[in-house]
Amino acid sequence: MQVKHAIVINEQGYKTEFCLVDIVINADGTVTEVPQYYTLKPGESFVYDGIGNALSMLKPRWDGSAWTETATQQEIEAAIPPLMEPQKAAPTNLELDEKLTLVMNAIAEIHEATGLGASDAMAEVYAELINAGVKTLDDVEISNRAMVEAKLN
Repeated sequence: MQVKHAIVINEQGYKTEFCLVDIVINADGTVTEVPQYYTLKPGESFVYDGIGNALSMLKPRWDGSAWTETATQQEIEAAIPPLMEPQKAAPTNLELDEKLTLVMNAIAEIHEATGLGASDAMAEVYAELINAGVKTLDDVEISNRAMVEAKLN
C-alpha cells in the first residue's frame, strides 16, 4: 500500500478538498483509491499532479492537464492579509540591564534618602513606574535621579 497526497475536485474541476489517499493494489492487480478521513461525493475525483501549484492558488481549477487560478484579482487582493506594522527591534540584554539598573538604583536611593525599608522603597518605585505608564522594562526611560528628587520634595 502506498499513501499519496491528493486534491479532490468536483465535476467542474474546482478544488474542494485536500486529503491523503491510500493506494491499494488488489490481488487481481487492480488499484483502489481509499481516501483517509474523507468520503468522495458523487462527481468528485482525485488529482495527484501539481499539488504545490494548486495549493498556492485561491480558487484553483483542474483543466485535465494543469491547474489554473480562477479567482479575480479583486478576490486575490481581498484574501491577502494587510501588512503588519513593523515591530521595533527587541532590546538587547545590555539595554535591559541598563534599565533594570536604573530601577534598582532608584530603589536604593529612595531607601537611603527616606529611611524606608527596601520593600517600601521598591513599592514606591513601582508605584511611580505604574503612574508613569510603564508596563515593561522596555518602557523605562526615566532618570532615577528625577524620581528620587520628586519623592524627596
